[in-house]
Amino acid sequence: MEFEDIHDIDDLETVSTESVWQNFERLAAFIFEKNDFQVRVNTVKTFQKKRRQYDVIAKRDSQTFLIECKKWAGNRYRLSALK
Repeated sequence: MEFEDIHDIDDLETVSTESVWQNFERLAAFIFEKNDFQVRVNTVKTFQKKRRQYDVIAKRDSQTFLIECKKWAGNRYRLSALK
């Protein structure tokens, strides 16, 4: 299934579970784009001499979201990664 074929939550769940982890960032960007956000993927920013990479940056009007995408298999995740 292609991202453009997403019409409801069931389609979204199918695409997100079938998608390989490398495409998960693109899926997140696609969702923001469909909601009228300007999107940049895999962007590196430097703040106070610290370099940060953001998977997705989504901006609309005065709202900006910095998204770090993680796709875990099933219920397997590290609690430390969520903190």
